[in-house]
Amino acid sequence: MKYKEDYTLITRTDEKGHSKQSVQYNGPLFDLEMSPADLLGLKRLAALLFAGAAASHLGAGFLPHRASYQWYVSLPYAAAYLPIFFLGMALLRLPRQTRALERCQTDSSFNKGRSASLAAIVLLAVGLPGFLLHCFFISGPAFGLLEGIYLILETLSLLMLLGLFSKLNRVRIVKRVDHHLHEMLTEQTEGF
Repeated sequence: MKYKEDYTLITRTDEKGHSKQSVQYNGPLFDLEMSPADLLGLKRLAALLFAGAAASHLGAGFLPHRASYQWYVSLPYAAAYLPIFFLGMALLRLPRQTRALERCQTDSSFNKGRSASLAAIVLLAVGLPGFLLHCFFISGPAFGLLEGIYLILETLSLLMLLGLFSKLNRVRIVKRVDHHLHEMLTEQTEGF
């Protein structure tokens, strides 16, 4: 387990002799260098960019054009769904507060969001030149309406993912050095 050292298992016994186990976080705490209003704005913008990119990518797949039967177009297109899915999962895990975040909160949201969006960008950036190569050089000058719509939708998806990657990259996560607050949070959780 990746975060095993960050947690301690505590066993408590009540008056009746029943033992209850709980987990206490002992790892480092992190802060975001942004206000709660900026975090809310980031979450809204990320949701819009993600929905637009996913819808554009999905819509491009419904277009019946000749290049979709080529492996160098269809494989990057289909493979891009996996990082897009993981990007959506990371965006759902964006924190609600900007202070005293656990390591798993920052890793499962911001770090995984960055890597998933970068993977989707790379796959789309590989698929688009393959599509253009097929349309202009392999199949001849047969660039029709469906090919143009596909190119526009995939380019829009790529641009939205680039914007989302840029926004996630601008978020600064700082390791907290205030151990007194960490001890206060630990004492509060022991009361439950």
